[in-house]
Amino acid sequence: MKRSKRTIRFFNYIPLWAQLFILMTFVFSMMIVVILFNNYSRNRKTILNTEVITSNRLLALEIENLEQYISDLTYFSIQPCYDTKLSQILNSKKALNTWEKSYIKNQMRAYYYSRNDLTAYHMYLIQQGINFGRNQDDQKMSAHIDTSMQASNGFQISTKRNIAILPTSEDDTFLDFYYSIIRIKTRKPIAVINFTVDTTYVKSLIKNHQDNGEFICILNETNDLLYSGNKELIDSKSTTIFEDISKQFSSNYSTIALKDKTFIVTCSVSDLYHLKLLSFTPMTIIDTAINNAFRISLLMGLLVWIFSVLLITAIIRLTTIPLSTLANNLRGVGNGDFTSTVDIGGNREITNLSYDFNYMIQHIDELIKKNYLSEINEKTARLIALEAQLNPHFLYNTLQVISTEALINDQPRIHKMITSLASILRYTIKGGDFVSLQAEMDYVSHYILLQKMRLDDKLTVSIQLDANTLHLLIPKISIQTLVENSIQHAMGNKDNAIHITITSKIKDEYLTIIVDDDGCGIKADYLQTLKEEFSKTLISQGNTGIGLINLNSRLQLLYSNKAKLIINSKEDVYTSITLLIPAIEEVPYV
Repeated sequence: MKRSKRTIRFFNYIPLWAQLFILMTFVFSMMIVVILFNNYSRNRKTILNTEVITSNRLLALEIENLEQYISDLTYFSIQPCYDTKLSQILNSKKALNTWEKSYIKNQMRAYYYSRNDLTAYHMYLIQQGINFGRNQDDQKMSAHIDTSMQASNGFQISTKRNIAILPTSEDDTFLDFYYSIIRIKTRKPIAVINFTVDTTYVKSLIKNHQDNGEFICILNETNDLLYSGNKELIDSKSTTIFEDISKQFSSNYSTIALKDKTFIVTCSVSDLYHLKLLSFTPMTIIDTAINNAFRISLLMGLLVWIFSVLLITAIIRLTTIPLSTLANNLRGVGNGDFTSTVDIGGNREITNLSYDFNYMIQHIDELIKKNYLSEINEKTARLIALEAQLNPHFLYNTLQVISTEALINDQPRIHKMITSLASILRYTIKGGDFVSLQAEMDYVSHYILLQKMRLDDKLTVSIQLDANTLHLLIPKISIQTLVENSIQHAMGNKDNAIHITITSKIKDEYLTIIVDDDGCGIKADYLQTLKEEFSKTLISQGNTGIGLINLNSRLQLLYSNKAKLIINSKEDVYTSITLLIPAIEEVPYV
């Protein structure tokens, strides 16, 4: 009991504001620590997943390019089959004469110089046992009897499976490629093409994997190392490393330690040739990103803590200071000062004590505020009136007046043009990104009318819309952009007459809108440029094609990459642009 009384007496000497300050600061500090710890864990997982997803997507694209490169090598290998004379020589079982050997050398020389990434090129004739070819250091093609060729691993694999992709023993080379040429009738190999390619392709491949110690490795079907981006860590003898990776590899990634460094390993496998493309990303990249994010979180936590301390201080002052303020004002009232007010609060009891004292002053203050608000409302009304004078509807109404004046003065052509222009203006100033197909076509009809007034018989337009599509929503001013593109570019420099057809239909929950014209078409190189710009999904800053490019960018933003803008064209014949968007009746959430 004595100790409890002493404790109570001790707290009696601690001010109330200090007690509240310590308690609330401790609670807020613990909350911030918990939030920072949770945020750190969540950021680590998010950053790691983002890195893995990005790496997997990049590897998926690169494995497609690698498959295409190997396919090109395969096509290059079968070139002798397309040469009738060379094919006859290969199918012959007789000994080769001087002319046949010379012919083979000439053809192989032509094949060798048709590519710039070959370091060696050989053709082994199985039936004759002769090996034709040359290496990079040789000056000419050679032909000699070679019995060791059939004992090579590449020969054995290619004669059984047609293709063999093996590592090389030379520096600055990528892979050895073996391809077996077979006789059609017997389905037996008659020759084996073997060549070695340099690292030209690999150097273009690793440009995306050279930052912060990241590197790639390429393996063949049997996990033989074809290329290593870091031979100090991984070389042809690192077979156990690849076995460990295969054992612990999850659906997305695995981790491995190489010389006291931890790497995140992502992999993509070729379906055609079973090549494996592995990316090794140092964990330090993830740790750096996580640490940077944690520093930001720590800074934000510190700012929140400082703000919390200030807030706690303010709350404590709201709780304790009113008591002193009320006492001081009561002394002033006792001295006859009725002009001051008690501006205190924080709890109901103190507020009730001060309410009667402040009633008169508060009432006067309310009257002042009412008068002030009246003045503000008056100024606001004047400002609204001024803005109304500058509203675009003023211009629209003016056009309507001019249109009426043209009609009164027997100028129907001018009346029709101004009416269409006014409708276009009203449509463009109307808010929203989406409109119905019917509303868009009404707008396009006014636009076409103005263009026909300018072009006369040089422009004819056919509209064939499915009635079931008229209520569907489309991006505003999208069809007009396609029609404008046809009018501007289809005539060319000769101002030829063109016919434009606009059609719409629904297929597989997608709305398809096609704008065709029989104009001058698009040149092949410019068409390719447009398609490349489409793939960037960026707002164009150029001077040509910006309408189509920007429309494509709008589609990707509005539909989250679920829409397409497809261009088909043949120079001097036609141009067809297809707008493919989801068939919706409500504005999508993006």
